[in-house]
Amino acid sequence: DMWDTRLELIQPIYRGGQGLNLHARRKFELQAARFGLLGVLNDVFYSVKAAFYRVLLARELLVVQEQSV
Repeated sequence: DMWDTRLELIQPIYRGGQGLNLHARRKFELQAARFGLLGVLNDVFYSVKAAFYRVLLARELLVVQEQSV
């Protein structure tokens, strides 16, 4: 029986800035994800505040309605 084993390692000398571009891209993707998260948080805070003020308005309308009876 004859066995043949081969191991080949390749390390490019120059990639044309590919590594730097990839790092910058990931950095911008992370920043975009953070802004997306901030947008979602702002939407949640707005929804909670709007619901809170609708409850306050409903309570006041109920008081006015009870006083008019």
